[in-house]
Amino acid sequence: EQDVLKSLTVLPGVQQGYEGSAGVFVRGGSPDQNLILLDGVPVYNATHLFGFVSVFTPEALQSVDFYKGGFPARYSGRLSSVIDVRMKEGNKNHAETDITIGPITSKFTHQGPIRKGKSSYLISARRTLLDLVVTGIAKISQASNNEVVIPGLNLYDLNAKFNFELNPKNHLYVSLYGGGDLLSSNFKDNYSFEGGETKQSTTVKLKWGNRIGALRWTSQLGNKFYLNTALSSGSFRYNIHNKYEQTVKNQDGKEEIWTDVVYKTLVNNNKLQFLLDWYLPKNKIQFGASGELNNYLPGQQEIEQHNGEDIRRGNGTVNNEALAFFIDDQLSIGDQFTVQGGLRLDWYDLGGKWHSYVTPRTNAKLIVNHNLSLFFSYAQMVQPLHLLTNSSVGLPSDIWVPATENVRPETSQQITLGTYLKVNDRFSYKFDSYYKTLKGVINYKAGNSFMDIYDNWEKLVETGVGEAWGFENSWNYKTSRLNTWVNYTLSWNNRKFESINSGKAFPFKFDRRHDINLGCVYNLTDNIECSAVWTYQTGMAATIPLQDYQAAGPIDYTITDFITSIDIEDTHRIQYFKEYNNYRLPAFHHLDLGVTFKMQKRNFYREWKLGVYNAYARQNAYMYYPQTSPIGETKFKQVSIFPIIPSISYHVKF
Repeated sequence: EQDVLKSLTVLPGVQQGYEGSAGVFVRGGSPDQNLILLDGVPVYNATHLFGFVSVFTPEALQSVDFYKGGFPARYSGRLSSVIDVRMKEGNKNHAETDITIGPITSKFTHQGPIRKGKSSYLISARRTLLDLVVTGIAKISQASNNEVVIPGLNLYDLNAKFNFELNPKNHLYVSLYGGGDLLSSNFKDNYSFEGGETKQSTTVKLKWGNRIGALRWTSQLGNKFYLNTALSSGSFRYNIHNKYEQTVKNQDGKEEIWTDVVYKTLVNNNKLQFLLDWYLPKNKIQFGASGELNNYLPGQQEIEQHNGEDIRRGNGTVNNEALAFFIDDQLSIGDQFTVQGGLRLDWYDLGGKWHSYVTPRTNAKLIVNHNLSLFFSYAQMVQPLHLLTNSSVGLPSDIWVPATENVRPETSQQITLGTYLKVNDRFSYKFDSYYKTLKGVINYKAGNSFMDIYDNWEKLVETGVGEAWGFENSWNYKTSRLNTWVNYTLSWNNRKFESINSGKAFPFKFDRRHDINLGCVYNLTDNIECSAVWTYQTGMAATIPLQDYQAAGPIDYTITDFITSIDIEDTHRIQYFKEYNNYRLPAFHHLDLGVTFKMQKRNFYREWKLGVYNAYARQNAYMYYPQTSPIGETKFKQVSIFPIIPSISYHVKF
């Protein structure tokens, strides 16, 4: 499955999270610190299938701009990276159709003119076919059983874009996107007893997805000025629906018992932005202003019962606003030196009180000669929202919450130095070094999790600091038929919280010391392309006790947890922890192979893609859990979810 986010993990400084995950960790950051945009609108959850694929349909995309440092002033709201994805605008001259059929998803994309040469459209749809197979097999195989378990799995993406040329100097664009996942399970069992029968069913449904709409107007004002006005709205919803029903029939009649539980969370962003580009002989200056209205539902639970005892608990809806002004100036000094300076001023409503943040940015590039270039960048960033996540759960159990007076916005500073060396027309080398500091990062306090929705979320978390630095290396060799690369990153990534690890710094969960990516794409002929990519990463950091044993008898006193410094009443087991994240899981690595057969006949193009994920069946850890033997010995077991996986897909374009 082609994927935008997974392709970024090939780059140095960009790491994959879990096995099969499409989430990206950039230069010591976490996935919530990536500003992911689709036609300028934030995407809050960018993955399907627990992170196996992203929400972006490749056939509907025009371009992807990726920044991991030196951010232009028009970008704000996240700390670590910007992934700016743009949809195709549609073909103004003739119609085109793309169809792909594959084991994970099948896709349909169509574009063409509304008015030839003046306006165009693009529509795209993607859906998985796995649910038809999985659900169908489950129903057939359990048709005669008294106990039935029917699983359900679905994902979809719908894209649409319309492009109108109002006149040679004015264009109007309309972008729409809707996508989501549905994971369900229906448990049923029936059993009879003397004089009656009992029927029970439990239905669990998890639904999550994004909605995006954008209206953009571009206007040329004379020969030097271009105005870009955008009005947009984007949202992410996450719902869990759990319903239990029981019917008992006996000689006394029929009794029905049921409970209906709904958990939901929501984030919505509405934005108006103006960008003015001013082109001068040696300068490009960009001015801008924006205003935002945001809505958050940090987590709410509604319980309805057969006896009328309904319960509603959790956090209420929170609204806030933001304003921003920014300027960027890109200046060329001769043919060899380019410098870009930017300044951004943000005002955030933090629970009724406004706070301002000034964030400078700068980039510089020196072309020493035809083969050698030097780079420098510095950027300050502010993130006015936080992500509460339970890392032990493989579902999108993520709750977006706004920064408040008590839990302030996250901030970062990053400095980068780099060089690019072009040895010859085939071989090149790029080196970057970076140092980043993070302030205001959050973590759940000891004993709390995202399920504690009956509390104010601000009481569940604490803020800390982070520090990340590293060295990125990229070697590339390219000929007319061969493209090979070696990317290697050596990095450190630490966090520090007052009540964790006795206030001492500890490795972040995704502190991966070594990250290596080897890749090769070779065209055997004009119609056959072969590829191989090998990925290696140091194992994730984890916290396990050095000693864990059953107490000899009842213990009536409390012990102090070494990591959290909190007193715990312990009457069963004794565990001793030396440090937080004191253990490394086994290294993560896998080899992916692929071959593509292409055929072009006039206006009809087709291709077969064959691939193997994890070709040597490496058992990479998805999660781990403790298991205690009858004699009291505890060992940790790992769970691996993706063995060797072959794939095949068929793609046509006409």
